[in-house]
Amino acid sequence: MQATAGVRASIMKAVEDEDYETAKLYSKVKKYFASLAPAVSAEAADPTVELVNRIAAFQIASAQLSEGQEALADRIASAVASPDEKVQAAVSKLLEVRAARKPRAPGGTRHNVGNHITQVFANVASGEFLDYKAIGEASSEEYGGPSTPSAVKAKLDSGKFVSDGLVVETVNDKIGVRKS
Repeated sequence: MQATAGVRASIMKAVEDEDYETAKLYSKVKKYFASLAPAVSAEAADPTVELVNRIAAFQIASAQLSEGQEALADRIASAVASPDEKVQAAVSKLLEVRAARKPRAPGGTRHNVGNHITQVFANVASGEFLDYKAIGEASSEEYGGPSTPSAVKAKLDSGKFVSDGLVVETVNDKIGVRKS
């Protein structure tokens, strides 16, 4: 948030100085930060991947924005040395999400979430709607039991789930599938 505010201020200064090339470059950095915003879906992806991407982006921005300002790297180091409540909350959330993930056993089977969804609807009446949570908690042959709601939600949010007779819909702000 502070980095995007710094980028925004740099854009405004560059425009005031009529340095439009620099303003365009800062605008690209701002768009990149916007693309790093957490997605609405909470997929079961490894949260450390997003963390590494954000840290890399912050380091790049720090190098570009630190001229004439307090270096962002120093501020980050200070936040690490004495974390405030927001930093501690972010760390707790990251560790909580990481601990909640089901690790796959070495050599374990990689399952197809699309097959799971299709198999769950094999015995569902036509016209019935199941939200992603119900689909994830239902058993299938693909998984030999339930999947995870987050994996189902990620598959449905991706727009890549296609199966004859099944339609992805959002009902009461919950994404799911209706059997036609």
